[in-house]
Amino acid sequence: MISDRPARPIPPPIQRERWVCFHCRKMLRPYLAHGPEADARRAAHAVPPSCPDCHTPMRRIGRYFKAPRRADVKQWEKVRLLLAHGIDFNGYQGRPPARLSEVADFLERRAPRSEGERLLKAIARKNAARPRRKPR
Repeated sequence: MISDRPARPIPPPIQRERWVCFHCRKMLRPYLAHGPEADARRAAHAVPPSCPDCHTPMRRIGRYFKAPRRADVKQWEKVRLLLAHGIDFNGYQGRPPARLSEVADFLERRAPRSEGERLLKAIARKNAARPRRKPR
């Protein structure tokens, strides 16, 4: 039996972004509607969701983030440092370090993505190689 109604389009799969609150050490996946109207509304009001407990703005961290336990402060600090240096969990950027103590080495090995980052690394290397003068 053929229906007279037009076929409804199949909605895209919902892949909700993960948002974190470093103050409360929690992760949320708020539902964000899809479609052209929702995209326009989101672009006009580019405001991140706020934490339901402390009401501070949350940070987008990506789709592939697995939150550590709330009591594991060192792991949350590791995630905060990675996010502060532009490492998100949206796709493959190399295997992230397992411990907080490995973050500095991981960031040092990471290739700079822009000309500015290359210059900053060159300046840091030059300053590290230069012997420091004693203050008078």
